[in-house]
Amino acid sequence: MNITEKIFALNQIEIFNSLQYSELILIAEVTSEHYYPPETIIVHSGTILQKLYIVVDGKVMHDKHQNPIPIFGVGSLILEEEIPYDLIADKALGAKVLSISKGHFFTIINECPNIVINFLKINAL
Repeated sequence: MNITEKIFALNQIEIFNSLQYSELILIAEVTSEHYYPPETIIVHSGTILQKLYIVVDGKVMHDKHQNPIPIFGVGSLILEEEIPYDLIADKALGAKVLSISKGHFFTIINECPNIVINFLKINAL
């Protein structure tokens, strides 16, 4: 994905769609793109993540029920919480995600404080 595609993808996600264009650029510039084939375990339960993951295409499910998880890693990054269950790419679609390193995550919440409120609104993992 190029920077424009990343900005468009981020703007489609509830947490990011209220941000200003300049904030979306800041975020898009520090993301890395990853694709996980169908049924791939992306994160094992008990893991403390060092990145924020944002699902931009496909779905990520957890092994306890089938509700899609749009963003994960917030609790690990802020509170050093373990992910409580395996996170798995969708059976049919797989998942394309953008990731943000821990250092960039803290820069983003410092530069875009409204995003913290958005994370709290959706109870991101």
